[in-house]
Amino acid sequence: MEAPLSRITIAGVWDGTCVKCSRNVKICTDALFTDATQDKSYDIVILPGGLNGSKAFTSSAEVGRLLQKQDKENKLIAAICAAPTALKTHNIGKGKRITSYPSMKKELCDDYEYCEDKVVVDVMPGLEESISHDTSPRPTRAPMSDGDRAVPEQVKRFVFRSRKTQGRAAQDDEREESLEILIPELLQANYSFYTWPCAPVLAWYLWENREDLVGKRVLEIGAGTSLPGILASKCGAVVTLSDSASQPRTLQHIKRCCELNGVVDQVQIVGITWGYFLSSLFSLGQLDLIIGSDCFYEPTVFEDIVVVVAFLLEKNPCARFLCTYQERSADWSIEHLLNKWGLSCVHIALDSLGTNSDVNLHELMQDHTIHLLDIQRAE
Repeated sequence: MEAPLSRITIAGVWDGTCVKCSRNVKICTDALFTDATQDKSYDIVILPGGLNGSKAFTSSAEVGRLLQKQDKENKLIAAICAAPTALKTHNIGKGKRITSYPSMKKELCDDYEYCEDKVVVDVMPGLEESISHDTSPRPTRAPMSDGDRAVPEQVKRFVFRSRKTQGRAAQDDEREESLEILIPELLQANYSFYTWPCAPVLAWYLWENREDLVGKRVLEIGAGTSLPGILASKCGAVVTLSDSASQPRTLQHIKRCCELNGVVDQVQIVGITWGYFLSSLFSLGQLDLIIGSDCFYEPTVFEDIVVVVAFLLEKNPCARFLCTYQERSADWSIEHLLNKWGLSCVHIALDSLGTNSDVNLHELMQDHTIHLLDIQRAE
């Protein structure tokens, strides 16, 4: 949103007028980067986040020249998420305080004073008086509130359908089954308050295999908005939904999702923190199935997840872990961790997912590459 009296130029490094972001948001550029920077200067240059975009900034000599010009003139530079890696590549502000998306930390900590804060400001001499940065303690927030205001909520509607033929004769009627699930999302910067593309993919797989869920004891880890787990509950499974024990607001939001779908009395909600063997982990009881969507989004927690899953599968040797995984980098893998902790993995093909319901698989995945993994104890 443009501030009053400001002049903002959105420039694209690649050719094309629009960029499609991960949640299908399209950002249309005002100009190509070469045109936007030719004989022009800016009070602030902002590099948005995203892995592919950050790689583009890093590899662009034109971006480097603009950043170096901005640095030389003591003007502001802001970098979000993975974009600080471009600052390192173009030799900007080394030695200063910096933060980034967690997986970028190793690339930055040798050249900068790395901070774990969500927002870090380190200004150049002469700019201190022109920038205000609130360092006062944040007020304590009640669940589902932002200070004295309720957090805005947006409810998404997911409808699962399938066609079944009654009888064996060709002229027999075709019957449609359907299930509606409402998921409230909070407009806050927290992973667990959104429904990421992996969740509907896993939910559709469970829906198409719903006969196998009846009476099964199911645990969803990293549940967030809990779409797959709520669907499993509505299909007759005995479900436990879990997320980090250190995030009570997330657990409260899981309860809100269950209330909206009328299953709050049917499911159990517990706090399970990956990598920690808390009492809640030992009191789960027997399990037939563990599910998770997009748990493997941050390499620093991959082993913590695998350790918890390995522990649960050791306690429940006949159970399996079904998870959907969004491919974000070809360099990220859990294969060595599975081998280390005595687990095996099979990829389940998703080519036919939704064909009986006229679901467009590419739209369902929102143009991401998503895999479905079946993880069990190695024999």
